[in-house]
Amino acid sequence: VDPNSQILRSDLTWAPADEIRAGDELLAFDENVVERDRKFRAAIVLGVKKIALPRVRVYTTQGTVIVSAQHPFLAERPAYSDRYWTQARKLKPGARIAYLTSPWETDTSWSGAYLAGFFDGEGWCTKMRVGFGQNRGPTLDYVQELLLNRGFHFNLTPAWKPGSKAIRPGKTQMRGDLSSMREALRFLGTIRPPRLLLKARAVWEGRRTGGKGGVPVARVITVEPLSIGEVIAIKTSTGTYISDGMFSHNSAVQTEFLLKFKQNPKIYPCLRLIVHDEIASLVRKNMVDYAIEEKHKVMTAPIPALDGLSFGAEVSVGPSLGELEVVRT
Repeated sequence: VDPNSQILRSDLTWAPADEIRAGDELLAFDENVVERDRKFRAAIVLGVKKIALPRVRVYTTQGTVIVSAQHPFLAERPAYSDRYWTQARKLKPGARIAYLTSPWETDTSWSGAYLAGFFDGEGWCTKMRVGFGQNRGPTLDYVQELLLNRGFHFNLTPAWKPGSKAIRPGKTQMRGDLSSMREALRFLGTIRPPRLLLKARAVWEGRRTGGKGGVPVARVITVEPLSIGEVIAIKTSTGTYISDGMFSHNSAVQTEFLLKFKQNPKIYPCLRLIVHDEIASLVRKNMVDYAIEEKHKVMTAPIPALDGLSFGAEVSVGPSLGELEVVRT
């Protein structure tokens, strides 16, 4: 990604890609479908490298980003269940990139501090949402005004059903809930009430990346080729991260050496290491042992085109991509 691309960290702050360091924790998601869906996960940055690669500028309905031409995005077709990884250079007008939210900055204003204090005293943060309780009156009116001025969508309903026993019968107690997980993330990330921040992971960790209503998408308007330039390759423990709000794939394998490896005419095109550091094969159950041996031989054999250099390989086996166990290293 571009050095200025904004990367979402697990503490709900955004940082330019060139400020990300090994050991940082990011808000990420499952690389492959697990239990019929991808879920949000915390990811540890395993490595960061500055390299020079051909780039593209991708214009979308959610903004414009610069990435390497072969940077993988998670795209989706009209049916939500049909998501796939694709290179930035292969995106066409109308293509849909899975999208979480626009980057934000911490609200350091006086009224922002007021909201932080109010939610620390009257708010809650649960696995489902962020909300607050307050009696009708000037304080509730002011809190609503501050939220609306910041573009937050929330639902305000009576805290007690008609006929139920309220704590203060003479008061009209109201309950406010931010309307979605994305609204909750933006609120916690910008307003940053200290008490609720301690519980913020419950809002996103282990949650599905989409639902019945799907998720927002960044529709591609056009893709403009650019010259070779500096990009930041980030390797994470999940193989994924959020860049400029878009669902991105681990691009640490896009090194200058592997670029030359990919472009070498003597290397079979099926070794698509420039895009992905895994090769999956479907084999019959009675052929597993044979496949393990052959895959390991092929992947670790010296490569004449690279002066006899060989690569290490880790062979994993399982009934699905989400249930793999390492059997040979």
